Amino acid sequence: MIEKNVIGYSRTAEEVGRVLVICGTHGDETAAIKTCWYLLNKIQQSNAKDKVSYKFIFMANENAVRNHTRGYCNMTPESCNLNRAFDKPIETFEDIVNHIKKVVEEWEPTVVVDVHNSTACANTVLIDYGKGSKVLWGIANEYGLNPMLRTSQNFGTIKRYCIEKGIPAFTVEMSPMFMEFNNCEVQHKNVLYLERVISAGLELKKRLVDGGHKVNNCSFADSKYLTRDVVCPLSACIVEWLKSDPYDVYEQNECICTLTGIETGAILNIYAPCRLMVQDICCPDVAFEGYPILEYSPLD
Repeated sequence: MIEKNVIGYSRTAEEVGRVLVICGTHGDETAAIKTCWYLLNKIQQSNAKDKVSYKFIFMANENAVRNHTRGYCNMTPESCNLNRAFDKPIETFEDIVNHIKKVVEEWEPTVVVDVHNSTACANTVLIDYGKGSKVLWGIANEYGLNPMLRTSQNFGTIKRYCIEKGIPAFTVEMSPMFMEFNNCEVQHKNVLYLERVISAGLELKKRLVDGGHKVNNCSFADSKYLTRDVVCPLSACIVEWLKSDPYDVYEQNECICTLTGIETGAILNIYAPCRLMVQDICCPDVAFEGYPILEYSPLD
């Protein structure tokens, strides 16, 4: 079934990049699918000669999209999440995973963008700390993508599969609460953001090749409200967050997280600078001195 959801669009024969855009990985993230349709429509109507070819995979998890569920019904979370199926066999998704892998292997994209929508992460590029992260940090700042360091613990994602093949890959998280698609201004804003992600990805690939850097794990996310931050005072630390419910609230001066120094074992608490909702905070799992521990929008 997924074959009919693959749409290709080639601008010119003189390619400088191939962009594979995937959406509908989770069936309850339809705002991401709408954003990608608007992007494809804009590309097809544009006369710009950008020499970039595109492929879109819409409704990657078609069964879940049609039932508006995150994964397949009546299954355990581990076996119903398509975006955990790329590092180990999960029978439910074998055909889908094999087809997406085939598109990646045969088309050889320059950049892969997996578009989601989220209530917990926004307006941030999440970067793994390591070789190449400094390059991505600079590019993310240039393109206004608001970078933050963190590590990814999810090895079965589409993104990680592509990264291990040497292809820059990004997860774009767009908050559904800000995806008012009857509002033309918001439609335009989200498509522009996705275009910036793609442009940054193409630039990243170029600099990684020129500089000999390793491709690192990263995610691009979008929202319009997270503008303040609290920076990490330790050279390197593990961050333990005290609340996981996205609709829970931190009151002012309530402890948000605990930092444990990786080398020193020093422990510090970080307190809410004002009243915050958990879903309005972007946060890393690992933090480094001078980088944001959290970026937030005040609740009131």
